[in-house]
Amino acid sequence: AEALAPCQRIIGTTSARARELPLPPVSPRALPTALRKEAAETRTALVFGPEVSGLDNDQLARCGILVRVPCAPFQPKLNLAQDFLFFAYELYMVRLEATETTESLPSRVPTYVIDGLFGQLEPLLTEIGFQRDDTFGGVVRDLRRLAARAGVTEREVSILRGICRRAQRALEHR
Repeated sequence: AEALAPCQRIIGTTSARARELPLPPVSPRALPTALRKEAAETRTALVFGPEVSGLDNDQLARCGILVRVPCAPFQPKLNLAQDFLFFAYELYMVRLEATETTESLPSRVPTYVIDGLFGQLEPLLTEIGFQRDDTFGGVVRDLRRLAARAGVTEREVSILRGICRRAQRALEHR
């Protein structure tokens, strides 16, 4: 979380092994198209997991884009150096093919801003009784995934935090 805090867009890498993913992955070839939908100055992190296990579900929930290198079913993973080479090439292609349309798009907020929102939201949800059982962690993970995928703006986060503040005050005055 600390390393990703200044980033506005997080791209997670995942292997082709059989597993349920929080959102459909794109191929490295499709990554440039996905990135063109963002402002050019958007700070981006490309996250690789350990070669043995990859990124876990909580780590994947922070990612707005998942990318998977297609591999043969009998060898569903690449080593880290091979994986990195694929992504470095595709990201270089994004830079070469940058278009004017990316400059007119709004910038995403850094990850630490989203973390601040969730630092406010989770206790509020607990206080209003939303956290009733052990599924709450999964719900928060799904909400985090939604925020990562949506690419919220500074204004949108401010509105959501304002809602949390007013709801908290209303609870305190009750």
